[in-house]
Formats: sequence, C-alpha cells, structure tokens
Amino acid sequence: METEVNNQLAFLDVLVKRNGDLLDHTVYRKPTHTDRYLQKLTNDHPSQKQGIIGTLANRARRICANEHIQEELSHLNKAYLASGYNDREIKAALAPRQRRPAVNEQENIINKAFLPYVSQVTDRIGKVLKKHNIKTIYKPTRKIRDCLRPAKDKRDPLSSAGIYRIPCSCCSVYIETTKRSVGTRLTEHKNKEQTYL
Repeated sequence: METEVNNQLAFLDVLVKRNGDLLDHTVYRKPTHTDRYLQKLTNDHPSQKQGIIGTLANRARRICANEHIQEELSHLNKAYLASGYNDREIKAALAPRQRRPAVNEQENIINKAFLPYVSQVTDRIGKVLKKHNIKTIYKPTRKIRDCLRPAKDKRDPLSSAGIYRIPCSCCSVYIETTKRSVGTRLTEHKNKEQTYL
C-alpha cells in the first residue's frame, strides 16, 4: 500500500500532489530511475529512436498539469542530450505529433516485411518495398544474449550428454565421456556395481 508523503502520492506513472483542495500531477519516476534510454549509436532504425523520445513527450503531455509540461520536456531534452542525440533530433521528436487522417479500409491493407535493421542496407530495401505497397518493419539485429546460454539453465545436467566422474571404492577415479545422457550411464554403473557385490 502506498502512503502519502509530503502531500504526494505516486500512482503508476503519475505523481499526484495535494495542494490545499486542489490536486496537481506530473510524471513519476522511481528513486532508482537512471534516465538511461536508447543510445544514439545503437544499431536500431532511426524511427524507433525517434519514436521512444516522442512517446515519452506524449506521456508528459497526457500526464502533467499545464504548468509542469515544459519542465518535463526540459528533463527529457537533457536526458537525450546525455544519450548522444543532437538538439535538432530531440526537438523534432519532442514536437507534438500530428494526427494522421483516417484512411479508408481498402487502402489500409498493406503487406508487411519484417527485416533485421542494418544501417544503409535495409533502408534501401525498405524504399524498394514501399514502391510495391509493402510496409517494412525493422527489427533489432541479434543481441549477444541471444547467442549465450542463460546462466540459470533450468535443464537437468544429467539429462544430456557429457563427461562424468565416478569415485571407486578402491580409491581410484573413473572418468568417461558419453553421447547418451549422463544420468543413464550413472544408473548403468550403479547396477553393474551391485551385480559384482
């Protein structure tokens, strides 16, 4: 349960301030928030980068009371300057978005192509596809974490092939590689040992 502190109460993305009988509101950020957003030099399509800035600007306009909107937009401007964007890019993204005119349903049916974004390559492909009424959706390229196995692998290590080590009662150690599951081989060794006893 959230409790009011200094006449303020956070609810989702909104910080509600009690000012006498009036309620004031602005964007809420957790104390652990770092203002780290998508960096300018990442390999993402420029429209995605602009879209993130624009989304945060729209959130500020929807959530903030009129007297806090400019303060929030200045905060976003500083955060994006620190992320490597220039003033022109930030200004264009922070500008209020124009609503697109409604399109009739037949014109709205467009084929889509999903392509990994590679700078100056998929942009050109996208332009060619656009001429043929195909909308290009740019996806980020594969990340390092996609190539690595998770640190907390939930699979049972005995259920796959591998190398195993069994200490023997004669103080020797038996080490072997198996292409079958390690668990199966360990069970076979136990059964064999019981047969000899």
